[in-house]
Order: sequence, then C-alpha cells, then structure tokens
Amino acid sequence: MMKALARIASVFGLAAASFWGGIAFEQAVAARNNPAPGHRRTDGSVAAGLSPETRKPFFTTPADAPGLYSWNSANSYCEALETGGHRDWRVPAKSELNELFNNRVAIGGFNASGSYDASWYWSSTLFAREAGLDGHPYLQRFHDGWTDFDNSGAREISLRCVR
Repeated sequence: MMKALARIASVFGLAAASFWGGIAFEQAVAARNNPAPGHRRTDGSVAAGLSPETRKPFFTTPADAPGLYSWNSANSYCEALETGGHRDWRVPAKSELNELFNNRVAIGGFNASGSYDASWYWSSTLFAREAGLDGHPYLQRFHDGWTDFDNSGAREISLRCVR
C-alpha cells in the first residue's frame, strides 16, 4: 500500500517524504482543531467533543466545580471562573451537557454515584415555552443519562463549566 501511494506521489512530482509529511501535517492540524474527547490541553482544559450547538470543538474543566449549586449560582460561578488563561466559561447548553454525558468516561471526574443531588448537572437551556413552563432549566443525571427540568432552579446540584 505504501509503495502504491509513493508511486502516486511520484507521478504528481511529489517526493514520498513530502507526501507523507503532508499527510502527517494535515492529521496534526485536524487533531489540534478537533481533539478527541478527553484530550488534556496544555491550558488544563479537557476536550469535550463537538458542540451540537455550534458544530465546533468545546472544552470543559478537568473537574466539577466544588460543591453544589442552584441554577443562578451555577451561572454566576461559570461566568466568574478564570482558569487556564480563559474567562469565557459558561454552563453548558442541554445538548452540550448530553455530549459531556456521552463522553464522560474519556473526560473523567463526573459524579455518577446515583445520589440524588450530586449526580445531576445543570444546563443553561430553559424548558420550552410551548410547554407552559418557560424559565425552568434542564438538568441531566450522570448516573444513567436521564434528563429532567427543575421547577425553581433552586435545587443544588453539580456543575461542570464549558467554553
């Protein structure tokens, strides 16, 4: 296979080394621009996957925020967070929270104990207006992936910030 590709490269006037170097370069750029979930970056953040909201890579903190948070305090915490040289942290959207759940093993550090409050995580997404419950945030349980919404946003649960 490699001989065949080298032959193709030579037909187009490329040296085999530059051909293979070009492939390696393209793969390195792709890996940098779209790192695999769980990849630890030099700034301390962790690749979380592709955001379903933006279709771009998004990143999370390497561990949960300390303690449990109401929805308002969760948003305040992420907005004020400065770590790894970044100040653009936020509570994940519902679809991003689900991406965190799907990649939880690679990312690590989530509370999936099954305890009622600690294994639930906040999203920034509010329940649909059409349901007559506008203003109630979604949350997801990392024990089994179940999603729900909170009637008051006052419940204190876990938090993982993203950017």
